[in-house]
Amino acid sequence: MEETDETETPKSTASQLSESEEKRNDKRKTLTKMEILAQLVLFLVAGYETTATTLHFIIYVLAQYPDIQDKLRDEVKEIFGDSGKDEIEFEDLSKLIYMNAVINETLRIFPPATRLVRLCQKETEIQGIKFAKDSSFTAPIYAIHHNPEIYENQEEFIPERFLPDEIAARHPMAFLPFGAGPRSCLGMRFAEYEIRVTLTWLIKSFKFLPADEKLPWPVELGMGGGLLKSKHELKCKIVKL
Repeated sequence: MEETDETETPKSTASQLSESEEKRNDKRKTLTKMEILAQLVLFLVAGYETTATTLHFIIYVLAQYPDIQDKLRDEVKEIFGDSGKDEIEFEDLSKLIYMNAVINETLRIFPPATRLVRLCQKETEIQGIKFAKDSSFTAPIYAIHHNPEIYENQEEFIPERFLPDEIAARHPMAFLPFGAGPRSCLGMRFAEYEIRVTLTWLIKSFKFLPADEKLPWPVELGMGGGLLKSKHELKCKIVKL
């Protein structure tokens, strides 16, 4: 019998689906170079004022609470030694548990952004309540951070609130200085790293004391440039160690 040429068999359904998926992937939107540059600039510009303000509040608080300042300095000395290291490594910063608690308690009392606004992307129903597309939602960050049902003695500066066991015992939405979820602040890790590095060098080199001018506690607060600010200039004395 004369052999005939084999005809090409149709592609399998799986192969067709794979090819279709590749085409969809090719059409997915990616960031342009300008958008990447804009995000990098945002990290530096938007993060500058908020980070500087947070450090300002931390130094002022440490001057008012010498026992907390001494405990923080002891932790830094334990990790870096009395003479200190020439370089601060990322692995060392992750060991600063009490420092992290001091930073977070400062952000609780003085959150740079006092509220968070989000838009509903599509019609949604939550517990029987319907929300139309483009509905605006506001999370009152300052009010949540100062809610006595969440934080007892809410106006007192108590870093121990943010030790690991205490954090685990609270609802994750009880602390929102950087927002939460997929829309949380893009510069959060960068800001945290900046604050830890700066505070480590400062606490190793200087002691902070209350200024001669006695300011009220709790600090009288207001808004400036869209961020939480003190109504008074916060001052302290600095002594080189």
